[in-house]
Amino acid sequence: MNSINKDKRRTYETNLQKDYHDGLKLSYKYSTSLMKNIDSDDLYDTCLVNHGQFINELMNKGINYTNNKKKDKVFIQIWTTMLNTVSKGGDNSKGAVRLLHQTNQQRVSSL
Repeated sequence: MNSINKDKRRTYETNLQKDYHDGLKLSYKYSTSLMKNIDSDDLYDTCLVNHGQFINELMNKGINYTNNKKKDKVFIQIWTTMLNTVSKGGDNSKGAVRLLHQTNQQRVSSL
């Protein structure tokens, strides 16, 4: 096996892992901000704004948030689930935000 190709693959995989970890940290940052505003009068709009800022920062940092099969990465899936739940309204809205934040805390603490 060619050591140059091996080094290229290693560098590529290291960069993928770094981007994934950076994405998780950004997700945690924005879910923390969302938790501070969980008692907002319009929680859905607050969630949309935070989600938009999160996606914008991912794009600005060049972090790819889909995998090769165009399937969203885990930190995007949990945001999508939270937005879908909050859009329905009801008693589960705050619980969805708390679950998003708890999931982010657990994933970031395991890095």
